[in-house]
Amino acid sequence: MAEKKCFNFIMLFFDCRQHLELLTDEQRGKLLLALFDYAEYGIAPELDPASQMAFSFLSAQIDRDRKAYDKKCQQGKENISKRWNTNNTDVYDCISDDTNDTKTKKKTNTKNKTKTNTIQGGNISPCSPSLANQVMELYNQICVSYPRCTKLSDSRKRAVNARLNSGVTLDDFKKAFEKAQSSDFLRGKNARDWTANFDWMIKDANIAKILDGNYDNKPEDTGTFGGTPPSYDLEELAKRGMYVPEI
Repeated sequence: MAEKKCFNFIMLFFDCRQHLELLTDEQRGKLLLALFDYAEYGIAPELDPASQMAFSFLSAQIDRDRKAYDKKCQQGKENISKRWNTNNTDVYDCISDDTNDTKTKKKTNTKNKTKTNTIQGGNISPCSPSLANQVMELYNQICVSYPRCTKLSDSRKRAVNARLNSGVTLDDFKKAFEKAQSSDFLRGKNARDWTANFDWMIKDANIAKILDGNYDNKPEDTGTFGGTPPSYDLEELAKRGMYVPEI
């Protein structure tokens, strides 16, 4: 038997019903078992032409779900690794071996930390107003379709510098802003008429998704059965405001 894959579920959406209604009950039964075999063992089935066409749509969705699942698992591993990497810690001191000595130890003022990070060849402090201002200027120059950022508040400085200290460069910010400017979805062409802004873009999870291309415009496509085929992409459904269960 083929090696079993580490993926123990498949997801079917209501909009795949139109493909299944074209099949007989027997064809639907064989198709369902074929999808299980493909998701669990990666076995490509031998089906009649109509069932094979439906299988091509649904197996593509399985591949996208698996890719999204693997990506989320990998991101979780990286986040855990960063969180427990003491080399990246600039807020807390190591715990003293002498835990009973509480009177003679002076409280460390973490605001006076002088740890630096290297970005584009230069050393910066964790709260560099010059770099934060550069990020704001890049946003205002590139994201002309969005509300301008007129004041760099303390919370915005902290958010920008947190991204810089985590490894995001000025080039990454520039690329993210360019992608956002080109994104119809982020500029308000969505079911909720929602528009992104500076504060939303500089959040850790959001800038990562922008750089990954999650909000890039999708090319229009026509399906075999005519018209635009339904989307089975989890991220696309989430963008439309639909509820998508956690994988």
